[in-house]
Amino acid sequence: LGQGYTLTLAVPRSEVRSTQLLALAILGLVIGGSVAGGAVVALITARRLTEPLTQVAGRAAAMARGDLRSAWPYYGIDELDRVTAALSEANSEIARRLERESQIIGNVSHQLRSRLTAIQLRLDELTLHSDPEVVSEAQEGVAQVERLAAELDELVSASRAEGVTR
Repeated sequence: LGQGYTLTLAVPRSEVRSTQLLALAILGLVIGGSVAGGAVVALITARRLTEPLTQVAGRAAAMARGDLRSAWPYYGIDELDRVTAALSEANSEIARRLERESQIIGNVSHQLRSRLTAIQLRLDELTLHSDPEVVSEAQEGVAQVERLAAELDELVSASRAEGVTR
């Protein structure tokens, strides 16, 4: 238009105001939808992580209570699967050690009972001796052997009562 001239473009406020409000409403809906979508994704991701963690914690608690039979599942989450693998390996090792311990207790119990029976038979023979002092000592020895056998029974029962479920 040249120097000294000014061009003014005017639009009535009533026409612009409705367009502005519509743009603000659309922007608000887009922001609200984004926030809601982000919340849904966060909730799904959190559940995807917390449910397996809760299951691993429950399985570890069962292991602590002595349940060594249950399987350790894998979840497809590398870090959690490594923890599960380590706990599964520890679970297997504990089960093997408890089995060996149970076998050792059975063997020791058998050996001690055999020896105690042999001692008791010999002491029983001595109770038939003609000397009253020998008979008295033999009877005292038999009583000691019986107490020792009772203690052995209690120890074996206690080890089995406190044992774990395999």
